[in-house]
Amino acid sequence: MGLGRVVGLGLVGLLIYKQSDAIVSRIAGMKKMMPKAETLVQMNSFLSPLQAHLTNQVLEGENPRLPEDVSSWLTQNFNLSSGKPAGVDVFGTPYRGDEVKGWLCLRSCGPDKSCGNEDDIVVQVFKDQ
Repeated sequence: MGLGRVVGLGLVGLLIYKQSDAIVSRIAGMKKMMPKAETLVQMNSFLSPLQAHLTNQVLEGENPRLPEDVSSWLTQNFNLSSGKPAGVDVFGTPYRGDEVKGWLCLRSCGPDKSCGNEDDIVVQVFKDQ
């Protein structure tokens, strides 16, 4: 095999190696995002029942408010196929009810398990008028 061919194969090998580093890095980033995406999907599955709960309160002349213990309410009203309690997010933290700018919201404390910072996942449930 000629020197030119060996150098060419070496360069191809180097390019493949560099691309594999980039691919591994992208996969690691995607794995990091998967729990957040799973939590968001789970939270969105709770929206309609929570909205119905709040709408019933309005129809009965009450001010709409989320259940005092949202985590327990979710666990009592949902069965997840995973067998895990519905009131707990993927990170193992109970969901919370919150009010943000006039919206009643469902909150996951996120990966750091501490509510009130930028990694929280918040889904608007109902506009409190």
